[in-house]
Order: sequence, then structure tokens, then C-alpha cells
Amino acid sequence: MALPGRRRRATSGPTDAETSTARPPAVAPKASGSIFSGAMLLGIGRYANGAVGFVGTVVIVRQLTQSDYGKFAFVLSVMAIVGFVADLKLSREVLVSLFGDEEDVIASYVGLRLAVGLVSYGLLVVVVVAGPYPEVVVTASLVGGVTLILLSVANAVRLLFEARLWMRSLAAAQFFGVVAQLVVILGLAAAGAATVVTLMWAIVANAAVTLLSLVLVARGHTVLRPRVQGARWKVWLREAAPLSVGVVLDTVYYKVDMVMLSLIGTFAATGIYSVGYKFADLLGSAVPWAVMTPTLTVLVRAWPGDRDLFHRTFRHSFVLVTVAGIMASVGFALIASPVIRIVYEERFAPATTPAILLVIGTALHFYTALFITTLIAVKRNVLYPLAAFFGLIVNIALNLVLIPRYSYNGAATATVITEAAVLILLVPVVVRIESVRPLPVGPMAKTAAAGAAMWVAGTLLGLVSPWPVAGLVAGLVFLGILHFSRVNGEGGLRALVDRGAVSGVTGPDAIPVVTEPVAVPPT
Repeated sequence: MALPGRRRRATSGPTDAETSTARPPAVAPKASGSIFSGAMLLGIGRYANGAVGFVGTVVIVRQLTQSDYGKFAFVLSVMAIVGFVADLKLSREVLVSLFGDEEDVIASYVGLRLAVGLVSYGLLVVVVVAGPYPEVVVTASLVGGVTLILLSVANAVRLLFEARLWMRSLAAAQFFGVVAQLVVILGLAAAGAATVVTLMWAIVANAAVTLLSLVLVARGHTVLRPRVQGARWKVWLREAAPLSVGVVLDTVYYKVDMVMLSLIGTFAATGIYSVGYKFADLLGSAVPWAVMTPTLTVLVRAWPGDRDLFHRTFRHSFVLVTVAGIMASVGFALIASPVIRIVYEERFAPATTPAILLVIGTALHFYTALFITTLIAVKRNVLYPLAAFFGLIVNIALNLVLIPRYSYNGAATATVITEAAVLILLVPVVVRIESVRPLPVGPMAKTAAAGAAMWVAGTLLGLVSPWPVAGLVAGLVFLGILHFSRVNGEGGLRALVDRGAVSGVTGPDAIPVVTEPVAVPPT
């Protein structure tokens, strides 16, 4: 049978009996009113989490010996790999079903995620027990691995927040988790009880508090009791398979240059190159995720019944990633040299050029993320792994030629060319989607002009003023030009914030739109 489309609101109100016995509905968290506001909340939350997490890392490094910290980091790495493999990118497909029967879908998804978490934990245990690892590593893995179960369930509950655009509550839950982790770390350090095993409880506390925070908000709005629905799970897993392959290939093609540089070049060159990756990851770890999370929700909600909403959402996200990418690329290029010298000392100054190139490559990847998100929303999942595989082949070929001649600069150049090549492959496919056209060429041109002015202003000011002042003024020049050129229409920067308004398009009271049903085999 097929899952029903979104249920329409009843045409008549509740009876007197229903009114007298019904439990008052829980007050829903405030939904993000626009793509920009949702992205800002998630982005700020991600960077705040990173800052708090960095403090915790510093404390851990000071508490453990080099050997013990190596064991601690190893366990976290193995957990990250297992968790990455088990993620499966299921939420993209489940989100489509969620607009049909919310409570049934969430309950089923919680059940599936719980099963995935248990299997992940079992896989982690097999890996560490079968390997030649000391007892402390095995014990730490048994403790820390509990997070694989907790976070897997948390990912299921989080989907409700994404579907309802409860981005503030989602960011808050994740922040509460990392704060709990820091509190446990500081407590263990103060008590002199910080060891590889005990510190794993801090990681578990993070996952537990995150899950608890999500559940406390969501329990008044849906059913969270796990349900076993094998037929539905089979459909979700089959639909998500191309996305899982795509995300693996995407990660590999983005990181393969580091491996190739260590094999073809030298470890000294790899160390310099890794400095550049730190800045690229700082940009790429938050911005695409923050923008694409609310974007995917609205695109899936709009397709195929509300083509106007689909176009407005795509266009606004396109303008946002253009502004973010150009501002980040130009701004970082202006301050890269002094920042790298201060943070990593003069001996890492050669990392300036590859760092700038890698940030530019990351900015180009913003568009790739938007195009892939758009294709997923219209159920063209197979194109993602094909594009990622194409990027992997191009990147390997370029690195084989450029690394022997130009070392880390060659590897960074290969990254930029690869990202451009993947975009060239995707653009013709994406623009064939009727609701995508026309592309916002005008805002792109205005943003490019503002970026050029930013570069000129920053370069000239850098000759007569300290680099922080030059960078700040250049950024103000960029924003000022965007405002007065009305980059996104009347209202200047305010239009950039508000033009992607999505109020009323999600939640139980949203105006019904047509969704494509997902076929589920009969049970």
C-alpha cells in the first residue's frame, strides 16, 4: 500500500465532548521564520559547541599522559567511524514520509534508529575486542560506545525538530549536551579522577543530555515509543542507499588529497597542508549544514505541490551561500597570513596559500551541497553518488599530476579544480528542474562586485593600519555594498534575512500541499 499524503484539517470543529475531555495541547517551540534565521541559529550553535568542546579538549590533554591521550583519541576515532557508517543518511528519506503521518513515522523511525544504534554498538565491541588493543581501550570503548545508541535515537527525535523548523530548540539541546560534557570533565579533573575510561562518561553525558533535552520538548507533540515496522524500514533503507554511498564518496574525494600528499610528498608538506584544512573545516563544518537543514525541510515540504515556495526557497538559499562563500573567501584571504603566523608560528607561514585555496574550494562546495540537497528533495538520489564518484576520479588524477610538481600548493589547487568540475557536472542537471529557474544572476553579480571592493579596501587599508582593523573595515564595506545595492531586493540586508520567510509551511497547522507518496509493501 502507499502512505497517505498529508492529512487535511477537518472542516468542522471538535464536539463539546471532545473539547471537555481533550488534554490541552503542549505549547510548541518557536519555529524559525526564515531560512536565514534557522541557519543562523544552527551555525551559532555549532560554533558555540566547538568552543566549549575545545575547552574540554584542553583540560583532557592536561590531565592525561601523551600515551593515554592517544588511547582516548583512538577510541573517539573508532566511534566516529562506526557512527559515520551507521548513519545511513536515513533522515532524508524519512522526512518525505513524515509529512504524511507524523506520529506513526516518528515512532517507526525511533524504532529503526534504536536498532541501528544497538547494531553499531555491537560492531564497535567486535572491533575493539578482536583487535590487539589493551584492556583500557576495550573498557573505554564499552563505556563510550553507549553514545552510539543514545545519539542514534537522538537523531530520530531530531528529525521532528527539523520538520517543524524548531532550530532554536535543536541548537539549544546540542549546546546543553556539550556543556554537560564539559561539567563532567571539569569535575573529574578537580577530583583527580580523570582517566581514559572515566572521561568517556563525559562523552556519554553529552549524548544523554542532548537526547533528554530533545525528548522533553518533543514528548508533548508526538509519539516517541519505538515501533517495529520491517516493511517501512526496508523501503527507507532502500531509498537511502544511494545517499549513503554518496556521502562516503563525497567525504573520500574531499579528503583523499591529504592521503595522497603523505604518500607522494613528505610528512612535512602534509603538516603544512593540514593547517590549511583546519580553516577550511572551520568554515565547512557549520555553514553548509546550518543552511541546508532548514532548506531541505522546506524543499521536501514544497515538492511537488507548491512550485512557487520551492523556487523561493532554492533562490534564497542560493543567495545565502553566495554571500557566505564570497565573504568568507575574500575575508580569509585578507587575514590568512597574519592569523596563521600568530596561531601556528612563523614556521607554518607557507600554509597561507594552500589555506586560502582550500577555503575557496570549501566555498564552492556550498553550491554542491545546495544542488545535492535540491536533487534529494525531488527524489533524484542516484545523482549524488555519481557526482561524488566523478569528483573522486578528478581529484585523484589531478593530485597525481600536481603534487609531484607543486606539493601542498598543487594539492590545494586540485581541490579547487575538482569542486569546480563537480559543479559543472551538476548545474545542467539542477537547472532542468523547472522550479529552480531562473538562477539569481543579479544577486550573484552584486555579491561578486562587493567581494572585489572588499578585497581592494582590505588590501589598501592593510598598508596603513593593523590587519584586524583592515579586515573589519573591509567586511563593513562588503556588507554596506550589499545593503545599498539591494542584493536581494528592496530592503537591502533586511531582505536577505526576511526574503526566505517560511512561516506557516510546516507543523500540524500548515496549509496542506501535495507530497509524493512512498510505496510500502503490505505487511
